[in-house]
Amino acid sequence: MRYISKLGGWVLLAAVAAVSAGWGLGKVEFNGHECYVALAARGIASPSEWLDDHLSERPVPPATTFNRWMVPQCNGQPRLRKTPLAYWAAAGMVMMGLPLDEATVRLPSVIASVLTVLVIFGVGRRMIGHRAALMGALMLGASLATLKWGRSARPELLLMLWMTAAMACFWAGMQAATGGKRAAWLMAAWAAMGLANLSKEFVPLFLVWPLLAYLAWRASMLRDERPKLRLGVFLGVALAGVVLVDLIRRAMQWRDIDAPLAAAVIYACLIGLPLAGYFVVSRPWGQLKLVLPTLLPGLVLMALLFVPWLVYLDKLFPATSGTLWQQVGERGVGDEESKLRVPGYYVFHLILLTLPWAIFLPGALMAPLRGAPRRRSETDELGPAPLPVPPQAATPQAPAGHDDGLALLLLWVVGLLILFSAAAGKRPHYILPAVPALCMLIGYAAEDVFFRRRWFSLGTANAIMFGYALLGVIVIGGAVFASRAASGGWISDAVARLLKLGKDEVSPSDVADIGQYFIVPAIVLAVVLLAAAVAMAKNKPALSFTGLIVAAAVLMFSLANHSDLVNGSQHAAQEAGWIRSRMPASAPIGFWGLSSSDMALVYYFGPGRDLPNAVWARKAMTARYGQQEGMRLWDAWMRQGGGRWLLADAKDVDEVKRMGYTIADPNHAPPDADMDRILFQPPGAKSK
Repeated sequence: MRYISKLGGWVLLAAVAAVSAGWGLGKVEFNGHECYVALAARGIASPSEWLDDHLSERPVPPATTFNRWMVPQCNGQPRLRKTPLAYWAAAGMVMMGLPLDEATVRLPSVIASVLTVLVIFGVGRRMIGHRAALMGALMLGASLATLKWGRSARPELLLMLWMTAAMACFWAGMQAATGGKRAAWLMAAWAAMGLANLSKEFVPLFLVWPLLAYLAWRASMLRDERPKLRLGVFLGVALAGVVLVDLIRRAMQWRDIDAPLAAAVIYACLIGLPLAGYFVVSRPWGQLKLVLPTLLPGLVLMALLFVPWLVYLDKLFPATSGTLWQQVGERGVGDEESKLRVPGYYVFHLILLTLPWAIFLPGALMAPLRGAPRRRSETDELGPAPLPVPPQAATPQAPAGHDDGLALLLLWVVGLLILFSAAAGKRPHYILPAVPALCMLIGYAAEDVFFRRRWFSLGTANAIMFGYALLGVIVIGGAVFASRAASGGWISDAVARLLKLGKDEVSPSDVADIGQYFIVPAIVLAVVLLAAAVAMAKNKPALSFTGLIVAAAVLMFSLANHSDLVNGSQHAAQEAGWIRSRMPASAPIGFWGLSSSDMALVYYFGPGRDLPNAVWARKAMTARYGQQEGMRLWDAWMRQGGGRWLLADAKDVDEVKRMGYTIADPNHAPPDADMDRILFQPPGAKSK
């Protein structure tokens, strides 16, 4: 690692993250959730698009430039479910002259991915040493998390960036030697928290739990004889609380008990009491004194960055606060209809997101809790033999050695894991803000495997590299097997039977094409991994780890170049083209009911052509004008332009037919199950 200059390391990290997240950025169509961002960006950048008065229960605000930026609009309605930073970032790219397409709208996420890698590397150098931080940042840049979500237009990558920046600034502030520097870093942390809330409201407040636990850890480190044991017990009790939350939630759902307030109190106690106990026992009052001077001004700064937007939106649309409660409160507490998942849901997804580095996860999570090894080193020299340098002495501002940074990283990961696991609503991408810290811990464990060998022997390193080499050989076999999927015989039969188990409509010929594509990358991958294993066997750890990173880069590039394997396409553009081909060009069209996946049809149907939700229009007009007058206006709206064509779900066919509508093409099959909407023509109209 010493052969990489300081600037070279930063450039290398940026390049790896940019390729993983950005290569082939525009090859795959938007999915429904990405289209919310694309449509909002189009609404900001286009002066001709604004809210549809027929879809509002009250008069819509004027279409001023200020309102276009403040009110995210999608398909003629305000988008009230998310704070607007992702919309602003995408619109900013368009306003700078870039075309409104998949690559442009996703570009802010790519930039956020690169910046996250650089931020965590910058703070990680001080936390765990330059070499371990470089290894961890490389692993983050070449991980499935960056590959899959770094090319998504959803706001999660902006959220991850600003939450990472907030934690980095907080830790830097706690290490500062003077009050002025500490206050500056802590205020920067509060600002990052505000921007994180502007990316996705209220989720960044989850960081309060690991930060309070970190203050207790610092006090425990200075006072207790065995602070790591106490930390481990605390985390074990907290994890047990998550299991109890899940059991209580399942029992309440089983008995049809609907008591959200009582449930919230119970859940808060089970999650908060372990932290309160750890806090009281550790007595971190001295650590609190370091933070309190910036608490009030920091809260004000954080609130100023996103609360005014919430207040303005709630003034224009009083439903905003209720919508946000549904997004945050109900998803957190759950109700009798919530789909419950096992408490280990996010453990599984953290393993997936950190691929191909998950082999280091056990060592990564145990390293902060392990005692000092017999041979301790604080050097970042390249050779595996440690130098007998004593660890740094602990002070109230900086506990000894790397322990302080490792503790914060562990609490960061486990704290978010606990809180997200305790919430009823779960999605794989929710846990992304924990991935940068986890990759730093993985880098620390990998450094010990390859270089320091304080806890892991040379035999362990050889076994890991042999496993990677064996995996490379298996990948070659898998690619060759897949390439024969359409050739007939038993291989084709086996592939066909496997495909029947999946939900996606993939043919054996598709599998064969993928297999043929991956044969060459698989051979390169296997050769590099075998060379890396040989280098490790000859005790050349730097060369071995370099080979591992090169192999990961080959894998990331290959997958990015065939990015539909990572983020599948709904083929909405094809379906939108078919719909346009079946109806008159000027005829109005809308949905009978609307889901998030339908937003892809709205986007690809074309600019200037909203596909409003007719059911919502009926509700809005009757609420605004009264039942009789509202139904009259709605009926006139439905008859505009010779009658409004409708896209409906299969469950609504009978209801739409009762209005005199007929199916335009009963034999049409959509290219994707998510696009399974039936096109209806109004009474008297004829399809092309």
